[in-house]
Amino acid sequence: MRYPVEPAYETIVRQLYAASPGAHAVTTRWTYTVPAGRFAVLEQAFVSVDLSATGALLASVIFVATAAGTELHRVLDVRSLTDRPLSDHAEPHLVLNAGEILRAQTANTDAGVRAFLLSAQLIELPL
Repeated sequence: MRYPVEPAYETIVRQLYAASPGAHAVTTRWTYTVPAGRFAVLEQAFVSVDLSATGALLASVIFVATAAGTELHRVLDVRSLTDRPLSDHAEPHLVLNAGEILRAQTANTDAGVRAFLLSAQLIELPL
């Protein structure tokens, strides 16, 4: 979703996934691709995973990739523990060039439904 801040100068882009899915392999929850003729600054990112009842893998990851899918920079990578939920945030002020992709993924190899939250806010600017 895009929210104009100052016409023709910048746009705020917000991405969010919050749900409690059951077991699943690595799944892309949202992507954002920098449009042609623009660049974007990743202002903040947040990820959270529930606790794992069995010690199985729960993961929330946000990373920057090329259009071909090659990972360029891992912004956040949070993995589960059995004793508590985990979360992390970053304010990297990372510049993404036209065509680069910000991608959020989750994985759950636990037996039950677990909560995940992945969010990011970017500012999009013309070149």
